[in-house]
Amino acid sequence: MATKKSIKSKSIPERVEELQAAASKQVKDTLEFLAEEPRKIVANLRADLDKRGKKIGKDAEKAVRGLRSDIEKRTKDLSKRAEKAVDETRKRAESFATDVRKQVEKAVEPVATRLDVASRADVDRLRKRLDQIEKRIGQLAPPAAPNKPASEASLH
Repeated sequence: MATKKSIKSKSIPERVEELQAAASKQVKDTLEFLAEEPRKIVANLRADLDKRGKKIGKDAEKAVRGLRSDIEKRTKDLSKRAEKAVDETRKRAESFATDVRKQVEKAVEPVATRLDVASRADVDRLRKRLDQIEKRIGQLAPPAAPNKPASEASLH
């Protein structure tokens, strides 16, 4: 019962490590019973497997680097395309707004004329004329005496 509790209290990686160590020991013990020739064959197989494992690891790393580079290039390309699409859409929207504004002005101008409403140009022209009239009046009128408060005016 005490052994079951100690097994349960260990983490899975610890248990796996113990099992690997036990299996490795059993393989080594078994190899010692083999004759010289089979041991050499097993050693050569192990060395070959190690080489192939390293090569596979390098190939995998190279493939991952290639994929990462390809993804980065495609991401940049998509980003450029998206920016271009946004710019084109913005330009279209501005052009559309300008066209709508012109059409509204064309539609409103005859109505305003029929209703005898002053145009902006009419109002600007009248404003300039009023400014000129005010200048002339200012030049014709004598300078006014400063206004005295009512209390001072009664003293004189």
